Amino acid sequence: MNPNPPRSTRILLVDDDEPLRDTCALVLREAGYHVDTAGDGRNVMEHLKTFPVDILITDLVMPNSEGLETIRAIRKAGGTLPILAISGHHIGHIGSEFFLETATIFGATRTLRKPFSTGEFLDAVRSLEAHRKSPGQ
Repeated sequence: MNPNPPRSTRILLVDDDEPLRDTCALVLREAGYHVDTAGDGRNVMEHLKTFPVDILITDLVMPNSEGLETIRAIRKAGGTLPILAISGHHIGHIGSEFFLETATIFGATRTLRKPFSTGEFLDAVRSLEAHRKSPGQ
């Protein structure tokens, strides 16, 4: 358990892989974050209007509504929300790096390739926390 948990930081974690989503949510909660979860990007924009969050973590390739679409919609609406894009998806010869690079182009603040360690995941989230709190943000 983190001795100084960032209690005020609210995270929305979006991933269609339920076991991974649950594990990541548990890791974040144990680190002191408040976490909401969703299985795809379908209702993310509504969620953000109703329950504002400080950080968005989204998988990129999901059924119904992809993370790439979500990132693009947030940025198109002028949102400056720090976004961590995660992916391990491959389509034929197109690997996760393609999706992660596209996420950066669309406005993701940071990317992380699956599989990742707990340490890598928390480091990425903490970097978004620092990004969120830096002057001029």
